[in-house]
Amino acid sequence: MKQILFFELGGKFAHFKFPFTSPNFLKKSFSIPPKTTVLGILGSIIGLNGFQNYELNEPEYYSKLKHIPITIHLDKIPMKSVIQYNSLNSFAKDIADNPNVIIKEEILLEPNYKIGLILDDSNENDRLLIELFNKKKISSKYHIYLGKNEFFANISNIKLFRENEFEIVNVSEVEHLNSIIPISFLNLNILYEHLIYESFSKDINFSDKKLKTVLCEIGFFIEEEKENVITFNTELKLYKIGNNHYYFFENES
Repeated sequence: MKQILFFELGGKFAHFKFPFTSPNFLKKSFSIPPKTTVLGILGSIIGLNGFQNYELNEPEYYSKLKHIPITIHLDKIPMKSVIQYNSLNSFAKDIADNPNVIIKEEILLEPNYKIGLILDDSNENDRLLIELFNKKKISSKYHIYLGKNEFFANISNIKLFRENEFEIVNVSEVEHLNSIIPISFLNLNILYEHLIYESFSKDINFSDKKLKTVLCEIGFFIEEEKENVITFNTELKLYKIGNNHYYFFENES
């Protein structure tokens, strides 16, 4: 039986590293936690291992949890601040007398997200997550954090919906959309008043021993669109709970 688990994920600070940025320049952060970050937090809760000795193989948490569809909702984009600090760069020792380099890093302030998961209790790891979250007070086997070890993560407001409490709908328009969604699905001929655009890391690819981030341009609505119905380019599968509609990112591999 499938169930939908929702919880709030937040903390004082976060940094979700944006790819392709040099440590000698500004290290940018995604505003929204990548799917792999969410899976990593779930893996830490149930005791699955992460990357081992910098090997670019699928970590245990990813191989065992990547099947889980996820949805993310946020009421606003977190504020950002830039911090600077010195860092010893071992590569610089060969080219300079002073190996210290200045690191500039984007930090999210007071980030908070509503995370949704579709879990199947016939799967061992899904069932364990359901059991642990049902206790309402999460005890994680490993430390959970928001992108960096020093940025502790908090989990709260846990809700579980059984199959008779949600429905799958195929629709071409909705009045309320309560999650991020790929921009490619939206009819952008309509001028939406409250639509926000962001980049989202929806997956990672481990082909040829190279770690590649799979990016997706997404949109979400920070307020209800009072003047416009939200229209899609095609009929889209959404999950409906009450009057709320959610788009879930499913595993594509």
